[in-house]
Amino acid sequence: MIVDVKVPTPGESISEVELASWLVSDGDLVRKNQELAEVESDKATLSLIAPESGKISLLIEDGALVKVNSVACTIDTSVEVPAEAVKEPVQPEAVVDTVRTSSSAAESTSSEKLSEDTSLHSGSAASIKSTPLARSMMAAEQMSADEVLKGLKKLSSKEVEAILEIRAGKVVVSSASPETATRNEERKAMTQLRKQLSKRLVKVKNETAMLTTFNEVDMSALMELRRAHQDAFVKKYGYKVGLITFFLKAASLALQKFPMINSMIDGDDIVTPNYVDISVAMQSPKGLLVP
Repeated sequence: MIVDVKVPTPGESISEVELASWLVSDGDLVRKNQELAEVESDKATLSLIAPESGKISLLIEDGALVKVNSVACTIDTSVEVPAEAVKEPVQPEAVVDTVRTSSSAAESTSSEKLSEDTSLHSGSAASIKSTPLARSMMAAEQMSADEVLKGLKKLSSKEVEAILEIRAGKVVVSSASPETATRNEERKAMTQLRKQLSKRLVKVKNETAMLTTFNEVDMSALMELRRAHQDAFVKKYGYKVGLITFFLKAASLALQKFPMINSMIDGDDIVTPNYVDISVAMQSPKGLLVP
C-alpha cells in the first residue's frame, strides 16, 4: 500500500512552508516514526515523521516552497524493512586483551585508559539528544556528538554552528597568507524567518514617510535626572538607564499634543488615532524583532 506523507501545519495563519532539508534519500528504507525531513516556516521548524515503515519516494526537492498539507513523499508499505540489528555492548575485558603489552605496568595503564575511553564514548554520545538539523550538520562535517559539546542533554543547530565557526576560524588563521588570499563571496539561502523580516522592512520603507530632522535640545536637566537615579536603577534592575527611554516618553507626549503627526492615509481618508503606539526593533540572533 502507498501511504502519502503530508507537510505538517506549523500554525493556523501559515499556508506555505519551506522543506529545509531531507534527512533520507530517495528509495531508502525507513521505519515508522523516523524523522524524514525538516520543514521550516516563518515561526518554527518542524520535523516530517514517517507514519509507516517501507520504501520512501521523495516528491519535493530541498529548499522548495510547498503548501501546507501537500504531499511531500510517499511510502510503499509493501516493501519489508529488516529489523535493526542489536549491537552488542563492548566488553572492557576484550578491549584490554587487544592492547596487551609485554610490560605489566604498561598493560595496567593502557587497560585503564581504554576502559575509560570506551565507557565515555558509548555513554555520553548515546545519552545526548540532538535535533534533526543538528544531526544532518554533524553528518555533513563528519562530526560526532562528543566532538561538538560534552555534557549537554540536547544539541540544537546553534551549538553545531558555533563549533563549525570556531573550526573554520582556526583553519583561516593557520593557513591564510598574502600569497594565497583570494576575493571570494559566500552565498547562503535565507531562512523563511529572514525572508519575512526582509519583506516587512521593505514594506515599512515603502508605506511610511521616512523623514529626518535635526534640532538642538538642552539635555542638562535630563542628564542630571539620569545621574541622580542611575545607582538605584542599576541596583534594582541590573543595568543602566538609557537615553532611548526618555526619547520614547517625549515622543509619546509630543504625538498626543500634535495628533496629525500620528495620522496615516487609508485610501482617500486621513485616519488619526486617539492613542499612541511606538514599536522598537530589537536585535536578536535571528535578526531584528519587534517585541
